[in-house]
Amino acid sequence: MPYEKNHLTYQEQLDLIKSRGLAIRDEEVCLKALRTLGYYRISAYWYPFRIRGHDHQEGLDVPDDTIFPGYYLDDIIEIYRFDRNVKALLWEAIDEVEIALRVSIAYLMGKYDRFAFLHTAFLSPDCMKPSKFDPSRTNYQEFRERLDRQILGSGEDFAKHFRTKYNAAAPVWVAIELWDFGTLARFYQLMLPEDRHTIAQEYGLPGSRILGGWIQALNLIRNICAHHGRLNRRHLPDSPRFPRTHGDERYSHISRLSDRDKHRLYPVLCVLITLMKQIDPQTGWGNRVVETFRSMPDIHGLTLTDYGVPDRWSEEEIWQGSALLASKT
Repeated sequence: MPYEKNHLTYQEQLDLIKSRGLAIRDEEVCLKALRTLGYYRISAYWYPFRIRGHDHQEGLDVPDDTIFPGYYLDDIIEIYRFDRNVKALLWEAIDEVEIALRVSIAYLMGKYDRFAFLHTAFLSPDCMKPSKFDPSRTNYQEFRERLDRQILGSGEDFAKHFRTKYNAAAPVWVAIELWDFGTLARFYQLMLPEDRHTIAQEYGLPGSRILGGWIQALNLIRNICAHHGRLNRRHLPDSPRFPRTHGDERYSHISRLSDRDKHRLYPVLCVLITLMKQIDPQTGWGNRVVETFRSMPDIHGLTLTDYGVPDRWSEEEIWQGSALLASKT
């Protein structure tokens, strides 16, 4: 149907919010948030508090515009700000993991040939199977088309240099710097099984399938962070798998999470602390995670379970060495 909603002033937006049941403590604070953050960015954070009918199916049905009583826009803004702090932490870690993965993959492929990533002989036979996104093309064809767009369209000085001097033929350790995270994730899946296994072992994992799933999970989170999306109470479609090694209890508490919490952020935090410790055993990133969740504002509508974080989480082995035990468990 045609879109017929009219432009609203900031005051009219605030009045509309009030009419839907979301109370206001400080109008000036809320008006400033509407001016600087925008109605729709903030509205994503009150979406979980919109009234659902008894037969509502989450993900299929649209909830009512009316908000459950007892919530304040001022608190929704604080939830947004806390979520922004969490995303900043994630962005920092994913950036470090992404760079390390680029180096690991480029180093391994470069030992075969400086242009090994352009030759199917150095890749898994699966690269010639039809793409699940477009069966008219193979996985490799899809990868190459995506790759060529990124290399030929890059404005980086070193990319221009290789296009001019070497007819765009850049060795893997140069070309990989132009790939986005999605391309990096797809290429990992195209590598020979034994090469994927080598990379996984480099990061302390017993098998390549687990690392492949972790990379896919991080790619999704990276995209959410890049587009300023909401992580608070966010359902993530794929829950990362964890190793089951006899005597290794680091991940046992994750298996005990509810199905809902397995599809929230906490398992991804466990993925990142594992990888960060492999990259730098002295990393302070885990400290900042513990401190951030310890400093969670005490407001109605914000809890650790919004991120799938379980009780006494900071006492688990995987977080040991990551600052003092969190007081808000």
